[in-house]
Parts: sequence; C-alpha cells; structure tokens
Amino acid sequence: MPGWPPPQGVRIPLREFHGVPARPRQAAEAVTVPIMHAEETDIFVSGGGIAGLVAALGLADAGLSVTLADPAPPPAGDNCGDLRSTAFLEPSRRQLEAIGIWNALGDVATPLEVLCVANCMGDPPWIETERSFRAADLGIPALGWNLPNA
Repeated sequence: MPGWPPPQGVRIPLREFHGVPARPRQAAEAVTVPIMHAEETDIFVSGGGIAGLVAALGLADAGLSVTLADPAPPPAGDNCGDLRSTAFLEPSRRQLEAIGIWNALGDVATPLEVLCVANCMGDPPWIETERSFRAADLGIPALGWNLPNA
C-alpha cells in the first residue's frame, strides 16, 4: 500500500499471529490465537485492512500508542493481494490528508467523475430505473476517489 509504513516518528507495532489459518473463517468460528507476550497499549486495532490501517495511523498520529494485529500474514510476491478497490468520498479524503497519507495515495487514486445508480428487478435481473450523477454538474472535480486495496 503506498504511504505505508507510516511517516517517520509514527510507530505502530504489528503483531503477526502465526498458526492462525490464512483461510476465510465463518463469523461464529472460534479461533485460538497464541499470545507471545502482554504489552501496554492505549488502543488495540484488530484487522490490518484499509479501515484498520487508517484507524491505527490516525490514532497514532493523535499521540496514542497503538497495537495493530491481523491474523493473516501480509501477502507476498508480485501477483498476490487484494484485487478489489475502495471508493473514498471527500470527507474520507480530507481525513487521509489530515493524517498525512493522502499525498502518497493521491498518485494512485482514480477520480470518480460519474456515479451511476440502478434499481434492478426480476430474475434474471434487469434494470428498472437508472440515474447518473456527474461531478462536473456539481462544479467539483470528483465525487470521490477510487483506490486499490492492495
């Protein structure tokens, strides 16, 4: 992820819990995670996805000690990782800018200039109604920005 690791002076310790299956789990499935040692921390963030990383960085930037944990090791190699993307609207972009990572992310962000909303019906599905909203019609450069998850 561009902009990661965090800027100099921001420390977010990452704990890798080995032995936890790297497969999708059902919500109700219990997982026992071996704890290597106890550590004092102000905030514990569980999950190293987009929300967890941004929350951890923002909280650390606010001066809190943050421990970030994810049960799966980071993907390795050139052709791995999450191929999805996430749309960030203007309030989210401002938050990413406030914690100092938008400059690193902005180069890979694709502006969302048109938003299409469709109401699908039936089986097989068909589009009953469709509306498009254009950033240019609102006098803004983008409705949001699309960023790759990995």
